[in-house]
Parts: sequence; structure tokens; C-alpha cells
Amino acid sequence: MLSKKTLKAVEAALVVAHYTPGAPVTVKEMSTLLGLSVSYLEGLVVPLRTQGVLRAVRGPGGGYQLDARPSDINLWELVKMFEFDAVPVRSNAGELDLDLLEAAMQGEVQAFLETRTLAHLLRDVQLPARAKARKENSLNFKPLPMPVIPRGVSWIFDWRPAGLA
Repeated sequence: MLSKKTLKAVEAALVVAHYTPGAPVTVKEMSTLLGLSVSYLEGLVVPLRTQGVLRAVRGPGGGYQLDARPSDINLWELVKMFEFDAVPVRSNAGELDLDLLEAAMQGEVQAFLETRTLAHLLRDVQLPARAKARKENSLNFKPLPMPVIPRGVSWIFDWRPAGLA
């Protein structure tokens, strides 16, 4: 059975793969879609980036994109980043060896995951359309209220000489 961390990393890769043909996906956007904290997702994205699955795009409008086509990334490559340490193979004569059983199970899981790619999973994924990026001011000020237009005559706004009025 795969850990929750591994499954969430695959989900993060799926979100990026789904939106990759456009603008990069931010960690905040992934956080909203997956219901995970930004700090937890950063911990998942770093190994994906260092292993060459994701590419970071810096600057305004930056985020993450796939570094390869979804059909070129098999699920085993993703899963082995987070799971399956090398299982030592040793046997004792006449005893049930759980290490051998674990190695056999890992081999079966590996064989299955090597035949599947992100493209296989993308066929079944239904994600909402991306929200249009809202342009915010750089200092995050609240919008100003509508300007107040003075109703009465004030000497500050009345530039005409007093005798001409």
C-alpha cells in the first residue's frame, strides 16, 4: 500500500500535468485544488523538481510545469521517490522469510506502475477550469472608495475671483 505522502505527490504531479500546456501552476493553486497546506506541498514538490519531473518557473506568473510529456513519465518514477527503500534479500532455511515476501510484493507493484504513465491517469482526472489570474496591485492595498465630489461651494475649489461670481 502506498503512503498518503506518495499519493499526494502523484496528485500534485497530475494537477501540474493537467494545466501544463498553459501558465505555470503555483503551489497556492495546487493547495486550493488538493486541500493541502502550502508548506506540505513544497515538501512534495522539491523531490519532484530535483528528480526532473517538474520545472520551476521563477518570477511573476511563475510556478511549476512538467519537464517532460505526461506520456514519458511513468508512475514508478514518481512512486520510488517517496517509497520503497531497497529491501534486503536474505533467507533462512526452513523459515517463512517476510523480506522475500515483501520483495516479491514490491516487484509486483513496480511491474504494474512501470506500465502506467501520467497520461493514463490524466484521462480519468476531472479538474475545474483555471480561474483567470486576477491582477492585483503590487502592494496589496484595498481598493479606494469612489471619490467624493464636494456639493457646496468651497473657497478651495472655487478659483474664480470673488467679484465675478
